[in-house]
Amino acid sequence: MSKAWLVNRQAVIAMIATYVVSLALIFEQAQWWVIIFGGLCVSWRFAMLYGKATLMKHQWRLGLSVLVIILLAITAKQMGLMIAMVNLLLLGYGLKFLELNKERDALVLPLVGLLSVSIMFIFDSNIYNASLALGLVLLNFMVLVGVCAPSLALTAQFKLTTKIVALSLPLTVVLFVVMPQLGPLWKMPSAKVATTGLADSMSPGDIARLGQDDSLAFSVTFNEGVPPREQLYWRALVMEHFDGRRWQQSDAAKEWKKRLSPKHDWRLSHPDELSDGIAYQVMAKKSNQSWLFGLALPTSGDGSVIETLDFNLLSDKALAAPKAYEVVSYPNLMSRLPLSTIDRQTNLQYPSNANLQIKAWVDGLRAKYSDQALIDYVLRYFNENPYRYTLTPPPLGANSVDQFMFSTKQGFCSHYASAFSLIMRYAGIPSRIVAGYLGGEWNDEVGYLNVYQYDAHAWSEVWLADKGWVRVDPTASVSPDRVEQGLAQSLGEGQDFLSDSMISLAKYQQIAWLNALRIKLANVEYYWSRWLLGYDKELQSQLLSKVLGQLTQVKLIVFTLTCFALIGLWLFYAGGFRLKPLTPKQKIDQQYLKVTEAFAKKGLARQAHFTPNCFQQLIIEQFPQFSDEIIDITMRYNRIRFVRNRPITHRDIAAFKSVCQRLLNKI
Repeated sequence: MSKAWLVNRQAVIAMIATYVVSLALIFEQAQWWVIIFGGLCVSWRFAMLYGKATLMKHQWRLGLSVLVIILLAITAKQMGLMIAMVNLLLLGYGLKFLELNKERDALVLPLVGLLSVSIMFIFDSNIYNASLALGLVLLNFMVLVGVCAPSLALTAQFKLTTKIVALSLPLTVVLFVVMPQLGPLWKMPSAKVATTGLADSMSPGDIARLGQDDSLAFSVTFNEGVPPREQLYWRALVMEHFDGRRWQQSDAAKEWKKRLSPKHDWRLSHPDELSDGIAYQVMAKKSNQSWLFGLALPTSGDGSVIETLDFNLLSDKALAAPKAYEVVSYPNLMSRLPLSTIDRQTNLQYPSNANLQIKAWVDGLRAKYSDQALIDYVLRYFNENPYRYTLTPPPLGANSVDQFMFSTKQGFCSHYASAFSLIMRYAGIPSRIVAGYLGGEWNDEVGYLNVYQYDAHAWSEVWLADKGWVRVDPTASVSPDRVEQGLAQSLGEGQDFLSDSMISLAKYQQIAWLNALRIKLANVEYYWSRWLLGYDKELQSQLLSKVLGQLTQVKLIVFTLTCFALIGLWLFYAGGFRLKPLTPKQKIDQQYLKVTEAFAKKGLARQAHFTPNCFQQLIIEQFPQFSDEIIDITMRYNRIRFVRNRPITHRDIAAFKSVCQRLLNKI
């Protein structure tokens, strides 16, 4: 390899571009000072291209390396081990530009670039990032080609790069499809990364912020028809403790649940009603949180899914990647579940020194109404008074429910659910808040339901003696369109759907061609998540069973080896290898070459400029014992190879081969 790459600005600029794009894709995990340091390193390298800077001395490079490693060690505890390792890679990537002076350095840089591409998938593996990653892979390979073959034109480098990547795709597909879907062989270090979606506590306005987020929360496919929209209340977590402003899961309940089996046996009490369940599959997106999603009273046979005692689903570990799981829900059985003493106490708890105005109001109503009548009255009160559903409610103070009910009267679903649940507790009716999602967007073409972050919702559950746990959504009394149609249709005048996301396609659903494009992109994302990110042992078995029938170990081995053999033959063919019979002249040359190789082993190598006669003379001089044989061979070779218009017959080839073999045996 020459050092032409040292003056090949095109290759160095491509290296810098690759680094910048890689840094941009994992920008959220990079520390601010790492980004600045990397920018300075590539700026120095860029200045060197135009003679504005010289190669930094070894002592300076060593000093910088030690300095940034010390700084990283100091800040590593704050960011977590995983993020620290990512930043260490980025620092090494940047420092390498200062050392770019040898052929080895030019080869290492794109290899580090490929490693940074793989790092990106730890944090996000959606189809859009995968497309960018493919572009980066091509760019890194193109840099390698440019370093190894700097004389090639840019278009030729691009063609060779795409050919290399294309040749690897069949083997990649076969390995993905047939190789065992094993779990991780080691545990990745934890990363202190931001969670997405619902939080484990809720104060007024929290869920409203999700109303500006158009990212996908999860997708659902139903075994049979889609349930009516009014049943599509996707549970995520139950909040039972209220401190006067914020709702959260009860600490006592958490500890109590830890001491009991996460699986409960309510099914045993109602075996005759288990045939009316709603079966579906969920593909939950990465959230770095452990709660999963299901309709009322969800059950799952997945070993990694835990059924909690408050009738929700949990993953046995935080969702650091998309997760597919199957669920069967029994919404009709919610009314058949008993209320334990500890649950009753927990769901009647309220702070004694906050929101006293609403308490006095409830005390005045309680004597007039039964439980159900009070529920109906409060819902009617919301509907008949000037309450407003809005994504931008005014801020509330310590007595948040008092202020909301009697002053601001503006709020999102969390405001109404919080106020309603506290009213029920003041009235002595056990109540709690359920946070999750409402509705979703049904895709009739493919047959799946997409639920987005802006579908986040909170509602109340009350326990009535003759009905069990009953869902009550006070938001429906204020904004029926929110329940019946969705968030975009429920916002009133002066409120803009996804106002913080100007480039979101979901914002422009009223434009037909943009909405069609959005749906097509959603379909691509769905297939990507279901068949690639969600490809597990079960899907692998289903796919291979369609191809091979009943799966056996022998069938799998034969199928895999056959695929490898076909790919190998294809690679030979693509590489220019052809199985062609030798021509008569090639057969003669092959025999003569054996003779020359035999004399080369004895110390007499035939030089490229030697004619057969010259080589014959040298052999006679150094090995007179082979004179007769070499004279005969040379005469036949000259006559067969160089006499024009004389066809070479099989007899000629056989005779020449016999003469050569006699000499080889004698040697």
